[in-house]
Amino acid sequence: MTKSGNSPLPLIFTSPEHMKVLSNKQDAVKEIFRHMDYRGHNRIDALELISGILLAVEGKFEQYITNVLFIFGFTQNTQITKLEFEFFLDSFFRSIMTLVTPP
Repeated sequence: MTKSGNSPLPLIFTSPEHMKVLSNKQDAVKEIFRHMDYRGHNRIDALELISGILLAVEGKFEQYITNVLFIFGFTQNTQITKLEFEFFLDSFFRSIMTLVTPP
């Protein structure tokens, strides 16, 4: 979410086809969507997905923190409020539980 109230990505994805902005590997996208739609509502939370991707990507810890601040720092890109941090932790742990739990 930007300061003007816009989001660079949808906040939810309602089908694997809506996830084309993330990857052109449609078979992998369909599998990820199927796995993350554990409730069967035909939608997944984009921030849960991004949290899982952040966890899986290799890199320096400083870059990880920079990305977290950029994505979840809704009020500023260089700081994160307590509420924003709690929101990140919620998305992060829901993503972990989704990824480690069998479909």
